[in-house]
Amino acid sequence: MWFKIPMGYERIFLRSALIAGFCVALGMLGLTLTWEYSLDTPLLNYTGFLMSEYGFVPYRDFFETSMPGTFVIHYLIAATGLTGNVAFLLLNAVVLVLVAATSWWALHPVSRSAALLAAPMVVVLILLTGPNNIMQRDWLIVLPVTLALALVTNGKPDGAGLRLFTVGLLFGLVATIKPQLAAAAPIVVVADWAMTQGARNWLHRGIGAISISLAGFAVVPAAILLWLSLSGGLTDFLFMLREYLPLHVQQNFNHEFHAPGEGQAWSLGDYVQWRWQRSFLLASGLSAAICAILAWTYALRSRIAIAALIGLWGFYLLVPGLAGQYWLYHSMPWLHFGGMLAALAIAEASRFGRPTLVWGARFVLLLALAFHTKGMTRKFLGAIDRKATSGRVEEVATAIDRWLPEGGTVQPIDWTAGGTIHAMLRTKAKLGTSFLYMYHFQHHVSTSTNAMLRTRFLAELEHSPPDLVVEAVPHEEVSGWDTDVNFPEYDAFIASHYRVVDQTSGANILMRLDLAPSPDSDQQ
Repeated sequence: MWFKIPMGYERIFLRSALIAGFCVALGMLGLTLTWEYSLDTPLLNYTGFLMSEYGFVPYRDFFETSMPGTFVIHYLIAATGLTGNVAFLLLNAVVLVLVAATSWWALHPVSRSAALLAAPMVVVLILLTGPNNIMQRDWLIVLPVTLALALVTNGKPDGAGLRLFTVGLLFGLVATIKPQLAAAAPIVVVADWAMTQGARNWLHRGIGAISISLAGFAVVPAAILLWLSLSGGLTDFLFMLREYLPLHVQQNFNHEFHAPGEGQAWSLGDYVQWRWQRSFLLASGLSAAICAILAWTYALRSRIAIAALIGLWGFYLLVPGLAGQYWLYHSMPWLHFGGMLAALAIAEASRFGRPTLVWGARFVLLLALAFHTKGMTRKFLGAIDRKATSGRVEEVATAIDRWLPEGGTVQPIDWTAGGTIHAMLRTKAKLGTSFLYMYHFQHHVSTSTNAMLRTRFLAELEHSPPDLVVEAVPHEEVSGWDTDVNFPEYDAFIASHYRVVDQTSGANILMRLDLAPSPDSDQQ
């Protein structure tokens, strides 16, 4: 026998979940202000600082593999003075609030209760990943994608043409940050088409939807390419895109390179088995299954909206695994859409009707979420008041401040874990060459591309030797097919032009011989 859950129980449960969710989310947001962000994000912040402070042009003045939209965002952050630790964390909090608001808006036409629950849910899940993942590239695309979904589910703007153009525009922005993540655009475009098309002219409407969204999609990339062309960075961008990036992406999660043709399909199994992936895959997979079943109890528009949400979750779940590069921040989009599905499944489980199914589904789903958050909570709490990169950033920054002459330049020999570039951001030091990372010279060493990069690096060192060279100890290295961490020409140049003047727990500070004090000097 099927019967409804008494409304009193429903209200108590949902209100309790909402109150608890918002209290936890606000408390966690407050605690994040004690964080020190680290790893990749400060590296991108530093490029934005170079653009803002010294007029650097991406690819021409610094060699990087990120897409140009990323640099524009970090340039705006640096230009507004938000690269300081507290200021940046406040910016992160604002972005999180905007993501929560757009998540609420996207789900509101489907379920008001689920929309309200989704807002704190996505904030909590994202913050549990810790300070190393905030404002990463994969995280930056969540806001425009969720906004595109919200426009479609709410039918705003009212005109289908303007709405589809805006959706295309938002995914065009995503493409300038991380192109492969913009491939989810058809999911949202098809959802809009399915909601608005009638029995007649469905093919004509479909062609129109594709054309209008593609026109919108082209706007942001075209503007970015025009800017690069006018600023002199387009040629170097195209070199990076055509010659270097195909080599760069042949590395896997462990920075191991594989020969062309080997592929990385093997890594998909490892991806699913990764403990963090496994725990949230269970919770979000259950949520997606529950939502897929419940979708048939909704009207057509809501059914399509749920299908689009499940589609976005599934797409962003698969992309990192197929690429074989699945650091934690790569999971941000599917973590976010999985959180929205979890909120919908919890809030709308009453549609099952039978109490054993309703509360059974909620119990199993909450248990799966608890299993996921148990380990992640330790990660979050461990980040409170913890110094960036275990204090190495602060030590290296102090050493740079001590030894760098006014207006001098610094060459980092590091990647992410050493904290050297983060220290250069804190001290506002100018980059010595156009290279930020040493690993560029360590892979595909038999190729002409590698030889060209090594030659360029050595020529820049010879032409304008940096005042300081900061070598992370030990600095990250790559391994695998056609790799070699040795760079004898660089070693010879350093040995003949520099001397160690200071050491921290994670770096050697080398100064140019013509600037360095004598070994027996009091300054040493």
